[in-house]
Amino acid sequence: MTPTAGDSVLAGARSFLFTPASSARMLEKLPTSAADVIVVDFEDGVAADRKAVARELYLEAYPALHEATATLAVRINGDDSPEHDDDLETLAAGPPAAVFIPKATGRSARAAASIGLPLVAAIESAAGLLEAPAIAAAERVEALTMGAADLGVELGFEDRDDRQQLLAFRSTLVLASAAAGLRRPIDVVFMDTGDADGLAAESDYARTLGFGGKAAIHPAQVGPINLAFSPSAEQLGWARRVVEAYEEAAGGGAGATSLDGELVDLPVVLRARDLLALGSRAEVSS
Repeated sequence: MTPTAGDSVLAGARSFLFTPASSARMLEKLPTSAADVIVVDFEDGVAADRKAVARELYLEAYPALHEATATLAVRINGDDSPEHDDDLETLAAGPPAAVFIPKATGRSARAAASIGLPLVAAIESAAGLLEAPAIAAAERVEALTMGAADLGVELGFEDRDDRQQLLAFRSTLVLASAAAGLRRPIDVVFMDTGDADGLAAESDYARTLGFGGKAAIHPAQVGPINLAFSPSAEQLGWARRVVEAYEEAAGGGAGATSLDGELVDLPVVLRARDLLALGSRAEVSS
């Protein structure tokens, strides 16, 4: 059974810092990262002739990565890659908390359930977008994310200052995630690592569309992402009051109540609990 968003090992995670497994220096720094999730990359971030070395370096770094405050994830090569089976052997020797599967389709997402770990499915093709509901509903999938670079090549869209080239695709992930009961999806990487203002603006934009976090490729991106996806003190106060009011009403047999003249029913409570999960992440990483 697919877990609910609140049960996910990724619940409340805002920042997902990708680091190539082929760099021992970068792996060594990961345990001190402020990211909520550290994603060790076996796939596109590693040159073809460095794949085996990357797996070896990951296993050497695994004890420290496993003990880090951040949740450990690994992005593996797809099941159509000659590296896939070796990746799975490495995961068995050093299991992360979650696995990112690239270029997901309905078939590959269902097949990946055999890995036996929570999955993040990266939708990076037109076929994947059309199958987003099936991918989200696949066993062990706990979150969706999107690869804009691969989509751009296949679909031929270009970057726009107003970000509208990805609006339909972002909304597809939000809708599929919600329908499957998953946590909010993870937004695409912001490629300009030196533009903190642009990153903050795009993170705010993604949050308003229904995203719950964003991928990062540089440690300097983690702070702006965490801030953008963290609830305010006012929001957390509202959320606590909502949950308390609802639980008190439920204890008396009621399925809804009111707070400050506004209806409090299950959808409102789920939103409040989502905010509290994000708040818990913020407290842990601060």
